[in-house]
Formats: sequence, C-alpha cells, structure tokens
Amino acid sequence: MSHVSISGGTFIGGQFATQIENINSTIAGVVQQGSPQLAEALQVLRQAVQDQGGLGDDERADLLDNVGYLAQAAQTPPERRNRGLVRSVLAALTVAASSGEEVRRAMEAWGGVLHGILP
Repeated sequence: MSHVSISGGTFIGGQFATQIENINSTIAGVVQQGSPQLAEALQVLRQAVQDQGGLGDDERADLLDNVGYLAQAAQTPPERRNRGLVRSVLAALTVAASSGEEVRRAMEAWGGVLHGILP
C-alpha cells in the first residue's frame, strides 16, 4: 500500500482512491436526501478507516466496502433496506472498532446515528 505523509497525516492512495471517491459521492447523495448528520457519521467513519493504523490492504478495503454499503443503504428507502446486511456491516465495524483506535472513536461517537440506518 502506498502512503504519503502530509502534514503529519497519512494519505492512503493507489487502489483505495476510486473506492474512497465512490463512497464520498454516495455520502453526498445522503446529504442531498436531507440526512446531513448521517452523512457526517459516514464521512467520519470513512476517514477513521483510512487513518486506522495496523490494517492490511485487504482488511482496509473490506472496511471501506462496509462504509460504502452503509452509505448506499442510507440512500435506499427504509422499506427496501436489507436489515440483515446492515446488521452484519455494523457488526463488522464494531469488531474492527475493538482492535483499532480510530474506528473505535468513530463508532463510539457516531454508532447511534449509524444504527439509525436499520429499517
């Protein structure tokens, strides 16, 4: 994975750039649908996954997929959301939070808002 240090932070590039761009686009749609708080929660979580140290490329990609799925679910009418998949994604993020500081902080701060995606 390529990392470039910028002002003390880490930029995750390469294979994640398109994935992150797609997530950001989906989150923008959540804002347009009138859910700015949920969009902020998703953005914070996406950033936490990016910033989380100690993740391998596959694990980071999987967690970004999870954030992307939650963003897509947030854009879907509640009656059409797959409750089981949303629960599984939230559970995976909760497990990731137990082993990583950045994701843990994001889930502690925004978990209640994110659970609001459940239909």
